[in-house]
Amino acid sequence: MRFWPTGCLAIVALIVAAELSASVPEDRVLRNDLMSITVQRDRAIISDLHREGGAGDWLSSQAGDASGLFAHFLCFDRWGPVTLEEEARGIPFHGEAAQVPWKWKSAEANAATLEVTLPVSGLQAARAVRISQSAAVFSISNTFRNPTSIERVYNAIEHPTLSEQGLSAETRISTNAIRGFLQRNGKVVPDSTFDWPHARYSGDTWDFRDLVPIDGRVMAALVFPSDAEWGWVCMENRSTGEILGYVWPLADYPWLILWAATHEGRVMTRSIELGTTGLHRPMPELQETAKLLDRPLFHRLQPGEQRTHQLWGFLIKLPMGGSQIEKVRVDKRSVLIEVDGGRSTYHLPVL
Repeated sequence: MRFWPTGCLAIVALIVAAELSASVPEDRVLRNDLMSITVQRDRAIISDLHREGGAGDWLSSQAGDASGLFAHFLCFDRWGPVTLEEEARGIPFHGEAAQVPWKWKSAEANAATLEVTLPVSGLQAARAVRISQSAAVFSISNTFRNPTSIERVYNAIEHPTLSEQGLSAETRISTNAIRGFLQRNGKVVPDSTFDWPHARYSGDTWDFRDLVPIDGRVMAALVFPSDAEWGWVCMENRSTGEILGYVWPLADYPWLILWAATHEGRVMTRSIELGTTGLHRPMPELQETAKLLDRPLFHRLQPGEQRTHQLWGFLIKLPMGGSQIEKVRVDKRSVLIEVDGGRSTYHLPVL
């Protein structure tokens, strides 16, 4: 038996990784007979999400804010603004993960995995995207690791920015969230805690299931029942019956953020975001506050510790005529969608 010196093994590993990066294209298209999704090596962005024969791409190809980010990207290890000191160290708005190059770790017919080491914080992330072989279902799994010698705090937000299909007045949001508060132009709106879906702002009551024409950058940060295991959110285009939905363990992502940028009553950009925080402020402020609505505002990683956060997405078309999604969960690696009080159930196999 031949034994290779440790240095030689490291060189072989680097050669294999280089060959993989060279053999896999910049974009990896995952496709089955029912859906298609593109995974981009550039910042690990997910794009071109559509159901075969459907109304088109659900994700925007245009940047939703000054960050230049578009479609479905990952905010890690920060979400939103950073302090002046963090900015001087090189940590950008929405964190490093969405701004630095990733590399391919593996690529298969129905799956692709990328990885990155954040140059400033030193934290590591692996992002795996998979689609079912027989259903319009995909999964996204993020594994975060702290290889440093000190405890690190972080946030992780999945940030899908919607296309014109999601901006349509015919697209209504449904979710099992129960309560939330408002933020506008980067500041918390005083006394804005509300029971979903009706929020109060400037003396008026707004239904956040529909487009809300409050000028500026407005977000509703939502939480779920304390005894719920799964969070879910769906965008239903009532004119076509097309639905984009997400379901995830609330232990991984306790918050849902509905964000819109509106100008003179017209909604220009809209996103649905799920993650580990609901307060769009720098990390020191989150650490000082610790919790809102009895939910944490950040996560921790001890030295050498890693943690995986998961979600599942699905694309379906409901029969026309007022059907309504009532419940979504994952059971034995299948996505179960109950419609009209459980009178109909969609059973979507995953992996």
